[in-house]
Amino acid sequence: MDVRSILSEVPDYQSFFTMDEMDRSSHQLAQEYPETVELFEIGRSRRGHPINCLKIGHGSRNVLAFASPHPNEPIGSTMLEFLTRKIASDPKLWKDLDVTWYCIKSVDPDGTKLNEGWFKGPYNILNYARNFFRPAGFEQVEWTFPFEYKTLKWDKPIPETAALAALIREIKPVFMYSLHNAGFGGVYWYISEDMPEVYPKLWALVDELGLPLRLGEPEMPYAKAFAKAVYRQSSTKDNYEYVAKFQKKDPALVIKHGGGSFDFVKEVCDAFTLVCEAPYFFNTDIANLSDSDMLRSEAVLVSCDISDEFNDFCREHVQRMERYVTPGNSLFTAVKAFSQAGSSESKRNWAMTSPECQRMATVAEKFTNLYSTRFYSALSVGMLMRSAQRELCEDPDAPEDKAETLKQVRDLAWDKLKATCEFLEREIDYQVVPIRKLVTIQLASGLYYLNEVLKKS
Repeated sequence: MDVRSILSEVPDYQSFFTMDEMDRSSHQLAQEYPETVELFEIGRSRRGHPINCLKIGHGSRNVLAFASPHPNEPIGSTMLEFLTRKIASDPKLWKDLDVTWYCIKSVDPDGTKLNEGWFKGPYNILNYARNFFRPAGFEQVEWTFPFEYKTLKWDKPIPETAALAALIREIKPVFMYSLHNAGFGGVYWYISEDMPEVYPKLWALVDELGLPLRLGEPEMPYAKAFAKAVYRQSSTKDNYEYVAKFQKKDPALVIKHGGGSFDFVKEVCDAFTLVCEAPYFFNTDIANLSDSDMLRSEAVLVSCDISDEFNDFCREHVQRMERYVTPGNSLFTAVKAFSQAGSSESKRNWAMTSPECQRMATVAEKFTNLYSTRFYSALSVGMLMRSAQRELCEDPDAPEDKAETLKQVRDLAWDKLKATCEFLEREIDYQVVPIRKLVTIQLASGLYYLNEVLKKS
């Protein structure tokens, strides 16, 4: 497989695809290539939208790629728009590899629709944050797979997760690509097993595209690195043990979700799993490994302070508007869950007690803690604003007390969101990554790792 040749064909995408656009293109592809492509539903979303899967090819080994397990992450959907058409029009991509491709452009259609306000631009941090949606952990496709470990038992998969789990059980893929992406930072990967022969190819491509690797703080303190910007796939078990060690309470009371797709597929068929995290926005400091002017523990504690301040703000206003919220307001459910679950106790204890935090922070680690944290924290404020506005729109004749409270929450959230984004615009010289580059790195990651997996299977 000539990966470089395939990458050269990626179009210069100017925007992300809406759910309706993806549905139309999937039906069109199946009509154009009826002998190679089959389009079928694996299930329905909670609001009744079909979850479509494209089956392409007739190989003996199955490959599964699904996009938008977090619906604020549409790079994978765009990558699958390109890849599915490429596979269908070039049978060598399944015949030579002896694979059947199963591709889901969005496994969370409802959540995808709630992000479409920023899909067509403009691409800046304010427009992203004011139109952002990410479900609560217990309503995420990625984190509601059945799971049992010590005191934690989860048996409440949402319909979207149940549909995906049934497909995994049926096809038992040798390779599974859960298509995520970052918001702000650099490029990094999660994989289920060490594969050092692939890393130099991807590092070289990232450099060629003018993007940085994410070399600051990992997403989770317990993440284990195989190499720079390459981590072992994290599990709910890892999260459980981290909470048990640093929070000294039953982790089942803290972790309000189930297992991930990685946990589930490992039990079903032990497929190789891949996640490629590529950002919409970046600053080159994210890859700077020189020493900063503060200890790593100090930087982490500042990050905790920032998270706590934003969570306190959201909790206060969640309490104010809670009695006015109608059932089914997923924006409100998400803000409430994130602000309640956002305790920094474990992270603070880790920072103060772990030897690896008692050195100077790198510039990358300082940047991640002081600026990336503020960016991600602001996203809940955006959802708070949207949840209040949604209630006002759905009840235009609301009683005065309800309308006044919701307007106050909306306006205060907007003021905080705008001020935070203005601060970030002033303090960091960030760049917007062209969509073609994002699709290219996700596509290359999938093809390079797949090539190696198939050699060994």
